[in-house]
Amino acid sequence: MEAASVAIPSALGLRGRTLCAALLLLALSSCAPPPRNTIKGEPPASGDHEPGRSASPLPSTDQDEELNLDLPRQADIVEPSAIVEAARRYEGTPYRYGGDSASGMDCSGLVFRVFTDQRISVPRTTEEQYEFGRPVPPDRLRPGDLVFFDDGRGRVQHVGLVVEGDRFLHASTSRRRVVEDSLRQSYFRDRFAGARRVVGR
Repeated sequence: MEAASVAIPSALGLRGRTLCAALLLLALSSCAPPPRNTIKGEPPASGDHEPGRSASPLPSTDQDEELNLDLPRQADIVEPSAIVEAARRYEGTPYRYGGDSASGMDCSGLVFRVFTDQRISVPRTTEEQYEFGRPVPPDRLRPGDLVFFDDGRGRVQHVGLVVEGDRFLHASTSRRRVVEDSLRQSYFRDRFAGARRVVGR
């Protein structure tokens, strides 16, 4: 309806004209669309949201689960046997101070290379490796553990990697290559400084 087409009789008094005007406004308001939901934080009613935008303010459950994945560390995934297998590939590699490749490596370079091959980050130097991982009592050693030796004066300066029982691989300065030795040999037994576990629990 149009407001211009409605005439208010002049014979009515002031109260009558006021009453007619109020009824006219009431009739006009009944033609208006329902008000939009404007409550802050509440989604609009179905069919009353912007095109291309979801009516729900909550992210999907799948997205939440994807963002909250608790991925295990690489060191918890890799088996100790894989570390030993990688270490044995370097047996016979020439000794080279400061090296960490198949062309030559020192003791900490061997450890660094073996774990890097398995996508596990470890420090590069013997001193830093001695502080890495978890301490292990000597009677609980297992393949993949690191064993450390001091220089006879309390300074840790050599590291090897346990391959089986009391056997370990290391880059020997005296024999100038990566070799396998026993922790029971007097030289290593007397200089044993501790062990650390990087892979496994």
